[in-house]
Amino acid sequence: MQELAKNLILLGLHPHNTIQMRLKHLLLLLFLSLNLTAQERYQNIKEYVEASVKDYSKYGKTNTQLNTIISNFNTSEKIALKELQKTNVGICIVLSEDNPDLIISPAKYTFEDDKVNISGIGPQNPSELPDYMTEYVDKYLTEFEGVGSTTLFQKLLSKNITTEGVITENKTETVVNEPNTLSFIRGNDDWMYIISIDNEYKSLSNPRIIVYCFKKSISGDDIFDLNNSLQDAETRRDIKQTANEKNKEDYPLYHDYRIDDLRVGLQQLLKYEPYKSNKELMSHAKKFNEKLDRFSIRNYEKELNYLVDLPIPEAFLKEHFADHPIGDYEVENITHLAAHGLGDIYFSKGNYALAKTFYTRAIFTNPLIVSSGTTFIKDVDRTIFDLAKNAYKAKKKDEAYAFMIALMFESNINPQKEITAYFKEQNEDKKQFKKDLDKALKTIKEGKNYSYTFTFRGNDAFFIPMLQTLVKSYAEQFKENAFYKSL
Repeated sequence: MQELAKNLILLGLHPHNTIQMRLKHLLLLLFLSLNLTAQERYQNIKEYVEASVKDYSKYGKTNTQLNTIISNFNTSEKIALKELQKTNVGICIVLSEDNPDLIISPAKYTFEDDKVNISGIGPQNPSELPDYMTEYVDKYLTEFEGVGSTTLFQKLLSKNITTEGVITENKTETVVNEPNTLSFIRGNDDWMYIISIDNEYKSLSNPRIIVYCFKKSISGDDIFDLNNSLQDAETRRDIKQTANEKNKEDYPLYHDYRIDDLRVGLQQLLKYEPYKSNKELMSHAKKFNEKLDRFSIRNYEKELNYLVDLPIPEAFLKEHFADHPIGDYEVENITHLAAHGLGDIYFSKGNYALAKTFYTRAIFTNPLIVSSGTTFIKDVDRTIFDLAKNAYKAKKKDEAYAFMIALMFESNINPQKEITAYFKEQNEDKKQFKKDLDKALKTIKEGKNYSYTFTFRGNDAFFIPMLQTLVKSYAEQFKENAFYKSL
């Protein structure tokens, strides 16, 4: 205490000054608080943890995962502080009278503003975990590489959690002191283990204890199944990747991740007149009663054909949705998602004429509305790529070539692989192709909506560059690309 007073005087704070005395009091409280927290060690609560596990064992309620986590915690070391500054998702097991069964639940470790929150995620009664949480836990324990594909994963990452836990250290572990909980953290290169207890544990007969584990590296050892090697995970990933590629081929849908925004957009639209009084629109909207993805969207062909022609005036959007930048509301892209979705549906059904119609509409009639020019151009390029594939499937090779050429002017997509394959399949004469290409380059002219058009072997195609320039420049630039020089 005398040393602290000396230090305060050295800082120019005289103890007789009222404000300085308050500061001195605050500094003393902070000093005592940090000192008391730093004195807490896992060794102090170890007997509570062991007793709780023993109680469960008496009734035959053993849990190999629980034993694994505690065993690994005991043999692990203190983690570097920088490793604690990363938000992560994991699993946890609650040990208390409220949880008579050792149920494994999802968990999240949140680091923000130099503070921490450690939380189990789920209902009050873990035995009532919904299916999507059970799916997440099963993946975490058996196929960790599949955790990212679960419904819960993205929800956990985006879930906003207030952080109040203060980090301190002792020789054997890191300590996090939250308003009601004291947590001890250890780990290794692959895993982080946490054991938490009520911070008033000394005055409680049965303090609540939660054990957590968080995997830090997808390539790390599987502590729950030692026979589940990294090679096994890679094999499963390859099998899944192959299945995903087949699904993309059989059920194409460029906007697979964005397509469910269509339902959100409809909800936004139906809040206002004249749409909320439109009975036909309401009838179609009510049918979208499931999450939309590359599989389910095919059940709504009729509804999409209605929505693609639904007029949503710019004046209406400005009146009701002007409080955010352009492209921030899903309602703005209802017709675009419907158009591109219909193109994909008709392509997979082999109706290539309708597919071409709706792919083209997705660019010119119902374009994607976004604030980013780059995102818009990527969407256009992908749709042109879809038009090329659609034409080739329709056995219109020269139309396919035309759209492949369009992608070579100024695009995010390099069609070199596809056009090389087409050349081989069609036994294409490169010399003749170059002559026809030179003719096509002379036909470049300005089109609608900032596009440029050209004609290759009687087939019209178009491209939309990020930056506009002279028509002549595009022809000159094209002759400098690797494909042209290879002919």
